[in-house]
Amino acid sequence: MELAEALKRKIARDVAQAQQFYSIHSIENGNGLINRLELEMPGALGMRSGKRARMIYSLIVTLDGYPFVCPRAWVHKPSDAFIFHLQIWHARPPLNLPEVCVSAELLYQKDWTARRIAPGERTILGFLRQIFFTLNNENTHSRARE
Repeated sequence: MELAEALKRKIARDVAQAQQFYSIHSIENGNGLINRLELEMPGALGMRSGKRARMIYSLIVTLDGYPFVCPRAWVHKPSDAFIFHLQIWHARPPLNLPEVCVSAELLYQKDWTARRIAPGERTILGFLRQIFFTLNNENTHSRARE
């Protein structure tokens, strides 16, 4: 039980740190563990739209396995049909929502597990910074929207 309480405290601390920079609504599971975050983040509409416009993405961040597993970011709004950003996958399981491709070059999620990402960046705040960077700096070599 001590491990579960320590994990709850760590996640709560990490969420509180991220809330200093982002407006986050946290959601707890039945055990009182924060397992999802909801937030909005600005980003590029996407090159495939033919415009250099910007938009607000409504995101759901899942924390399944965090801090041992990298979080995942899903786009709740806009719907899949209105997403042109090259680094956002089409809707896919388990949430059946579009998922942000964090970094094709860095293999961010695998590097998280392999611990090639600095410890200070293997946090919720570090992950959200990477999501912000991805949404605002579209990688034209990404295959997510193919």
